[in-house]
Amino acid sequence: MRFLMNTRVYVSNLPETTTEENLRSAFGPFGAIAKIFVATDRDTALPSYAFVTYATAEDMDASIAGMNEADFHGRKLSVSVAREAKVAPAPRRVLLPMAGGPRRGPGGPSRAPVRR
Repeated sequence: MRFLMNTRVYVSNLPETTTEENLRSAFGPFGAIAKIFVATDRDTALPSYAFVTYATAEDMDASIAGMNEADFHGRKLSVSVAREAKVAPAPRRVLLPMAGGPRRGPGGPSRAPVRR
């Protein structure tokens, strides 16, 4: 039994011709698909990986069993349970003193007289 009901699969090794529609037609027979996200490379705009979210965990398990290492448009897919993203903690804000510090007259902060 799963403690978290993760119903999303991670799909990698996608061919260049991958679209949301052909992923839906390939993964649809395993169950009701709630959402598909195809990530593309910033520079080339080619698909690099995808997430397919199913309505139930049973549908997700069936798609992993049926599509992992399956031929998809000439490429062998890698399909696995998607891990939850680790969110980095927010960076701590360092409060710096105001530039110059408190005003203490001309020439900066007062100094004690130097004894010679």
